[in-house]
Amino acid sequence: MINSINYPFLPPNRTFTFVALNDPWMRAAKDQADQNSACAFWPTGAVMVKDDKIIGAGANSGDLHFHCGRMEHHCPTGTGYEHCQALRNSLCHAEAACVNNALTNNHETTDADIYLFGHWWCCQSCWDIMIKAGVRNVYLPENAYLFFTRDKRLEVLEALKRNAEPTREDIQWEEGQGAKVKGQK
Repeated sequence: MINSINYPFLPPNRTFTFVALNDPWMRAAKDQADQNSACAFWPTGAVMVKDDKIIGAGANSGDLHFHCGRMEHHCPTGTGYEHCQALRNSLCHAEAACVNNALTNNHETTDADIYLFGHWWCCQSCWDIMIKAGVRNVYLPENAYLFFTRDKRLEVLEALKRNAEPTREDIQWEEGQGAKVKGQK
């Protein structure tokens, strides 16, 4: 089934590797999304791992927002970032922020791996940055293509709209179901 996924972008000779959500590096990427993501609607986090240690970390950055201009403008996946208050620049994506964090701290990124939580693919600009940095593998959670879909995110967005003053803590990850807002069925 995984081989039949039609990714919006995937460079030649590249693929994704899938790991369980309880993988320690994936948990660290999830923690980045939970604690540092600027997008409550699509929290995404990444860690870069080399020689069994985290050398870089990042999340989609900017000011925390609880609405999505891309959804309001019906933008196809991977487009319409100009409508996003948090991610107008692809350098604000979790993958790019993670690579930048490692390089800023003078870590050698060649042959490092990236663990990405919160998305089911990487855009071209993020792939370009990761390839230039020498990233070896990109890991996603098992079934990411099921849990991080636009339809699932729209459910979260609609549930968030019902909260007068939503907080980051209102969004919870439920194993096997994806993101949910407290009280959402």
